[in-house]
Amino acid sequence: MKLDLGLTDFQRIVGRLPDFELKTEQAALLIVDMHYFQAHRDFGYGRKARELGLSHVIDYYYGRLEKQVIPRLQEVIPRFRDAGSQIIYCRVLSAKEDGSDFCLRYRSWGLKILKSSREAQILDEIAPQAGDIVLDKTTQNVFLSTNLDQILRNLGREYLVLAGVVTNNCVEAAARTAVDYSYKTFVLEDCCAAFSEEAHINALKSIHRNFGIVKNSAELMPHTTFEPVMLSAAKHPGIVPPID
Repeated sequence: MKLDLGLTDFQRIVGRLPDFELKTEQAALLIVDMHYFQAHRDFGYGRKARELGLSHVIDYYYGRLEKQVIPRLQEVIPRFRDAGSQIIYCRVLSAKEDGSDFCLRYRSWGLKILKSSREAQILDEIAPQAGDIVLDKTTQNVFLSTNLDQILRNLGREYLVLAGVVTNNCVEAAARTAVDYSYKTFVLEDCCAAFSEEAHINALKSIHRNFGIVKNSAELMPHTTFEPVMLSAAKHPGIVPPID
């Protein structure tokens, strides 16, 4: 599938977000749910899929994370940090052992992710550093169960850059709410993943110029050179080719 981010007929009728340029010193980079439960194939969904004999169903997701998203975030996060952006991580975490403090959706899934568990930790490859902020959420939408909005306003951050998982759920939910709060929002398409290529691309199409601006890392930070990290889709069938 190809990601076409041209102006849609619907946007011609009802309107679209204006184009705006990122000011990194007034921005926060929000890394969504890149903790072991969500983003490592040996934990969470990956472990359950393996137990059910369904690993092939989510091979695309973990392949994209391992070969595209994580290596790119290893480059992107330090660049934003050095440019004066606030780095913020959010993760799904329950304060109660039985997960009863989670929203209905997560309770229905039987989620129980305690702070002391390995599943709650941000991936080692992109672990938070001094000065970064880590928010614990009990809902899909980070704005609903954390004080993210207050933090951004206290820090004077007008721009919000989103990355992480999954594109069509928690990332999209953050973008939809951010624009309602009038944040100038970007989504880094090469730093996000969904459980299928179709879900990923459809979410980006929905977001672009409606709830935020979709760009890849090189487009958003044009004076930064990023090393290519994507492997050949022919040799690695779990990997989606770069989207142009």
